[in-house]
Formats: sequence, C-alpha cells, structure tokens
Amino acid sequence: MAAAKAVHATIVMVGLDSSVEAEGLDRVDLLLPGGRLPLTWYEAGYVKMLPMTSMPLRPMDTLGYPGRTYKLLNGSTVYPFGYGLSYTQFNYTLIAAVEVKHVDKRDRSEVVFVYSKPPDGIVGTHAKQVIGFERVVAKAGQRMEVNG
Repeated sequence: MAAAKAVHATIVMVGLDSSVEAEGLDRVDLLLPGGRLPLTWYEAGYVKMLPMTSMPLRPMDTLGYPGRTYKLLNGSTVYPFGYGLSYTQFNYTLIAAVEVKHVDKRDRSEVVFVYSKPPDGIVGTHAKQVIGFERVVAKAGQRMEVNG
C-alpha cells in the first residue's frame, strides 16, 4: 500500500481486438448507444480517507470515513453512478410513471434511472437508491411514459 501511495502516475492500457477495430469497420455516423457508468469514480484523495481494513459501507463521521457506494457516500465524486453522455437532451417529469420528453432534433436512446431518497432526518440510511431503470428509444420531440 505504501508503494501505491507514492506513485505519481497511473497507466491504464486498454484496447480493442480486430473484430471491433479494423479497416472496413469505421464509423460513418455518431449514432452511438447511450451508456452510463455502472459504478462511482471517487476523487484521488478518497483512498487516503479509508484504511484497507475498513469494511463498513456507511459513513463513519467519528473516523472521517466518507462511506462507500452511490447510496451511502457523503463526499464528492469525479463521476457519480449513472453518469453518462447521450449526445442529446431529455427532460424528466415524475408522475405515476416518469414522463420523458426528447427535446433534440435527432432520434436517440436514453437510459432512464429513477432514484428514491429517504425523508430528511433519517440517520444512517442511504442518500439515494436506484428503484428502477429502463432504456428508451425516442424519436425527435417524442414524449413518452416510462414505467420500468
């Protein structure tokens, strides 16, 4: 662990094989599928706040532990759970279902997340929790209800 703390740079090597990245497979448009992060990216100082032996998920204010997972973290993040780009804009309205209106000029897909948040004053519970999600494909200007 001491060696990891002394490192000034991290190298991440990723790549695609020739079934995805090859001549003849070049993109001809930007109709990319919507994608969201399935995890939380914490700030660099996050690892200094928690010893490797700390297993609790909930924040421990007496020890300065910020908590873990998008549900319980009481600190800041680089990218929160569910963050992602859709190359367009959607407006959400919560009714008995979630009303989604696609407000761009191009057809696109979007992953709609619905979170619950406990009432104020409840101590020691999650900050938010995913209670539903659904991928929708929307035409430009389309309004729809999502029940997922």
